[in-house]
Amino acid sequence: MKVFQHSKDTALPSHREGQGGTVSGGGWSILWTTDPLQLSRWRRMTLRTIRRIVMSVELFISRNLSAHAAALTYSSVLSAVPILAIVFAISRGFGFSHLIEEKLKENVRFTPEMTQTLMDFINSYLERAKGGVFIGVGLIMLFYTLINLTTNIETAFNTIWQVKNSRNIYRQAVDYISVFFLLPIIIVITSGLQIFLLGIGRFLPDFTFINATVEVLVQLSPYALASLAFILLYKMMPNTMVHWRATFFPGFIAGICFMLLQWFYIHSQLWISSYNAIYGSFAAIPLFMLWLQLSWTLCLFGAQLSYANQMEADFAFEKLVPHLSNAAHDRAGIQVMECLCRAFDSSEALTAQDISTQTGLPISLINSLLYELTADADHPLVSEVLRGRRQTPYFQPARPTNQINEQVVLEYFYHLGDELPN
Repeated sequence: MKVFQHSKDTALPSHREGQGGTVSGGGWSILWTTDPLQLSRWRRMTLRTIRRIVMSVELFISRNLSAHAAALTYSSVLSAVPILAIVFAISRGFGFSHLIEEKLKENVRFTPEMTQTLMDFINSYLERAKGGVFIGVGLIMLFYTLINLTTNIETAFNTIWQVKNSRNIYRQAVDYISVFFLLPIIIVITSGLQIFLLGIGRFLPDFTFINATVEVLVQLSPYALASLAFILLYKMMPNTMVHWRATFFPGFIAGICFMLLQWFYIHSQLWISSYNAIYGSFAAIPLFMLWLQLSWTLCLFGAQLSYANQMEADFAFEKLVPHLSNAAHDRAGIQVMECLCRAFDSSEALTAQDISTQTGLPISLINSLLYELTADADHPLVSEVLRGRRQTPYFQPARPTNQINEQVVLEYFYHLGDELPN
């Protein structure tokens, strides 16, 4: 027995490639109305590249990601000493704190006075955290700054991916604090790899080709590691499913640009002497904050480009249907519920991406509808189930499927929200 009965002419247009459409106004409209499947390979690649760049710039501005970059800059400054204190505490436990200190001095080129001041802050933090009343307050402040930083990062990435629900506090504590514990170990491993490559070059001094290759590998290794870090960040940080293929190119570009920005930051301190006359030994602070701001801006733009890689077809759909009517919204909700009921009757639960694939609706619309269908805490139509090690959200009907039909869905949407007070 079919619970849902609706005619095919009420279905929304698909967001998949090959669907025609019109869009009114705007010099960029041809980007979204042109069907890539009708073009040659190179023109199709060019069109999609331009689409994704335009989409990234437009969404970066419209979602005000520069404000998120500013918030992350503040959180990073607030968290700098506690995070470095954790890294140094763990590294001292393993006996390689001197290596971490050398890496810090290599990659963050403050003036000698500022570097020594930063190290004094870290040592003082660790000494005072060993006992007394400070250990309780200190640990609370430590975890607050870490959670604040990681929450702001995740919020920015969820804004990019249009995800309304963040990870719970348990997942944040387990996932992110473990990263800080692994950070010093990763630094030691990468440093050891560089030493190993240099050792090969010295062991085989007569082989010019090998020496040249080793030297190039050592010089390129920081760029490769930075690119890998951005790829993992773009893949793991959003609280949604991100495809690996969507992260490779943005992560590579962000890693290269980040290393170039770091090079410019290091050498600019030698060029800008006027700041020394104003700030004295603290001249590095405004430059450091500017570098952080630009770094987070670069990071978030790369994440936006990753979103554009995966959601290009969705964005084209939104361009073709810029303002969804209430009737179209309700029909989309009915399609989602029909899809979930059909899967539930087959003993399955679906992710948002599964629903998007089966209905042909864009993932951004699916996420919005699922948020509404689970929003009524007392009588929701859809329930969320977390599965797997990463606690991936799956969705299924919250009521028996024989009690769900079009009228039930329409009434749910009609009564969703708060009433005006009497």
